[in-house]
Amino acid sequence: MGTQPTQEQIDKVKQNLSNLIDLNKDILTNGNIKIENAYLLLSMTDNKDLGVQIGINLLDGAFWGAAAINGGFLAAMASNFCCGVVSNYSHNTPPSLQSSVANLENRLQVTSAQLQYDLQTFYEDPTTYWNVVYSGNVVNAFGTYSVSGQLSDLANVDVPSQNDTGYTLNLVKAVYGLDQVIWDNLLQNFVITEFYPSDAYYVKNGYTEQKMIDSANGWCLNNPAWWRSWVYEQAKGFWGGDKSAYWANNWNIGTGWEPFNYGNLSIGACNYLFSTLYDNTPNPNMTIGGGLYTRDFVFNHMPNIKKTSHTFNN
Repeated sequence: MGTQPTQEQIDKVKQNLSNLIDLNKDILTNGNIKIENAYLLLSMTDNKDLGVQIGINLLDGAFWGAAAINGGFLAAMASNFCCGVVSNYSHNTPPSLQSSVANLENRLQVTSAQLQYDLQTFYEDPTTYWNVVYSGNVVNAFGTYSVSGQLSDLANVDVPSQNDTGYTLNLVKAVYGLDQVIWDNLLQNFVITEFYPSDAYYVKNGYTEQKMIDSANGWCLNNPAWWRSWVYEQAKGFWGGDKSAYWANNWNIGTGWEPFNYGNLSIGACNYLFSTLYDNTPNPNMTIGGGLYTRDFVFNHMPNIKKTSHTFNN
């Protein structure tokens, strides 16, 4: 049997719950806008249900993104508690989430409404739920993370109210985390294509590693849907002489290559998606509020994006 709370602890938890209820409402409002924005930039239509787990991931992404453990501002214990409640829906799915819905926006709405109901239930009777442990997994593009928390944890933190600047900082981070989950899921409808043959940049012509990096940054700046990688090959010519070269391959993200069409993601989508150019150079055309992932992460590490290649005939 767990410890019984004091009245002071109960009052503290109820105040934090009230602030989390406000935060959840504002996450929903801003999340709907982010969903509409993503579908618009990716030229897609939000006309199908992506499933219960996606709704869970969206809200988990928000509270995880706002947490101090993820470089945000919401106290780690408050984040773990909210993520624990939401991720618990995966194996104890409430009836409100079991029916199909029309689209992703509706899926976020019903998931947010369920969390709102749970937070209000805790607020009305915190003693009953004081020591109940809620746990599950937060799933995002970077991995899967175990979370666990209980209502009593909220007696040890301060969740900012809407009148505090910390509240706004929490909301900004939360919406950014939710937005990352949106794009991680929608990008699974696209493909990364590697193009052959490789281009050779000969060392004897002054090409160095830094020049290749500078060239790649320039290429990505002028071709937002692309990535360039290379390998260095040290070689001698048949009749002697230095034939060492950097062999560069070009990669594209979009709908896939078709004759006379690379199927690039739109410039708007790329400048919203990418925070960097080739290396850690910031993307100067990044949209305010965007910059969800580095270009390196999307092309080389983001899971679940289809990959293919295309060879041009000589």
